[in-house]
Formats: sequence, structure tokens, C-alpha cells
Amino acid sequence: MPNIAVKRDAPKAARPLPLRYEASLEIRKVYEVLRDKEAEKHHQIRVIDESAEDYLYPEEYFALVRLPSATKEKLELTTA
Repeated sequence: MPNIAVKRDAPKAARPLPLRYEASLEIRKVYEVLRDKEAEKHHQIRVIDESAEDYLYPEEYFALVRLPSATKEKLELTTA
């Protein structure tokens, strides 16, 4: 699984309660994903959100992205 995800838009009525809070995630923003095999079994991904904490979210709310190695390295340099 890639370690980057982009938040998708979804109708508010379809969102689980925690996702109804606009501050929890920004649509079309790139988020870091932490590998969690147990969560994957339940179709969830562990995302580091705006608070710099990691939380589980339904995987259908994100588009998983594979970045070229050079791009990943540049992103890691900017966050270090």
C-alpha cells in the first residue's frame, strides 16, 4: 500500500460522524498513511491528520497515490 493518500469529497450525509467536522480533514489534501494490517482487514486506513495524530478512516474516503522515488525523497526532506 502506498504511504500517501489524497482526501476525496463525499456527501455529508454519507460521512461517518467524525468526518462531518470540517477541521478533521481537508478535501484534496495529501496525507501520510501509516501501515496498519488490522485496519486494512476492515477497509480502513490510518492517516496522520491536521492535529499530527493518526486516526482510522474508511479507505473509500481517500485516493491512494504512488509517488516516484524522487518525489517521495523531496517530500521527506521538506518534512524533516
